[in-house]
Amino acid sequence: MDKKTIFLLPLDLKGKKQTRITPKFIREIYNSDKKDILPEHLQKKKNNIFTLELNRLIGKISEKNKVPNKKEELPEIENIRKTQTINETPIVLQEQVKSSLNKNEILNKIYSDNSPLENTENYLENFFHDLDIKAYSFFFYEPHTFTYYPVFCQGLSERAKMNLLFQSQDKFLQNKDKGFIHLFFQPVLINDIFFKKKLSNEEFDKYESLVLKFFDTYNLPGLLAVFYEKNKSPNPDDIQNLSRKIDTEIKPLVPFLNSYFQSKVNAKLDHYDILRKIIHTIRIQSKLLGENFYITKLEISNYRKVEDSASKKKDFLILLKNHLLKEEGLIDMNYNEVILLTKENEVEKIIQYLCENTKTELQFDLKSMKYPQNGKNLYLYF
Repeated sequence: MDKKTIFLLPLDLKGKKQTRITPKFIREIYNSDKKDILPEHLQKKKNNIFTLELNRLIGKISEKNKVPNKKEELPEIENIRKTQTINETPIVLQEQVKSSLNKNEILNKIYSDNSPLENTENYLENFFHDLDIKAYSFFFYEPHTFTYYPVFCQGLSERAKMNLLFQSQDKFLQNKDKGFIHLFFQPVLINDIFFKKKLSNEEFDKYESLVLKFFDTYNLPGLLAVFYEKNKSPNPDDIQNLSRKIDTEIKPLVPFLNSYFQSKVNAKLDHYDILRKIIHTIRIQSKLLGENFYITKLEISNYRKVEDSASKKKDFLILLKNHLLKEEGLIDMNYNEVILLTKENEVEKIIQYLCENTKTELQFDLKSMKYPQNGKNLYLYF
């Protein structure tokens, strides 16, 4: 019930029996349908003046001149605001929540051993996309060769994926400040014989600089290279902000990366003794070859697909060795890899000649590097 009543104490109550407003008195008035209490003669005049027709006319006029109630308009305004809030503002929030849920789903897959490497790449692509970074390379550090090797790459050429290596004592890593280094692709850097071999012309044409970030904060033996396109190189403040964001995003991935990097190191340790013997052999052979020579890694790409491949490989290597000079050498590394040491870079021509004349089923991939122009650390050639 919406009735509101104000009781005024009349003066004529003084001296009379009803000197107090009792609950009964209030209840009788409150339940009464009468709105006004007038003397009889005034009530008679009021009835004569306010006839039925006049009441109808007053009703019509009041209806036309009725001012909208502001309280009645508020719900409509609130509804509009709610509609705008639902249709506009939460879109960004929904995207953020969706992105966060997506990352958590990927992390769950990584730690549940559900294609961990593939999902790690998805996770990295996801948050680097949010940071508007199109090209990057993630490295792990191998302590026995003192080298950072790339493991997760995006937006780089095949040459960069293979050759983008850094040694811990590399001159490009010596000016570390606040956990990162900013290298601009200026002529001095591009023309450096040790740097230009790391990237292809594709990177030098498309990108203007790269930022190298270390993960010392998490004791993670890793390094991150982030590439920036022309006219988009960041200033020091931008790099610091980026560094903080990367630290935040990479933190949930640190336990897996530590485990994965350690497995990579252990895998290399299995071959470490073999490599040491090979490098010792190369050093002995280099005394015959002189100061400059070529190291060519020959890989049989279809070894497992060829029937009796071991025998066919042996026959082919005998022919290959006959085409080498006396001071040149051939080292059988493992079941499908061979190292050739030659004075000139002519291995590809020899392989092509032998394949055409023997009609062998074996297929080969070659990678030649000149020593010491590509670095004096022989581990870099493997």
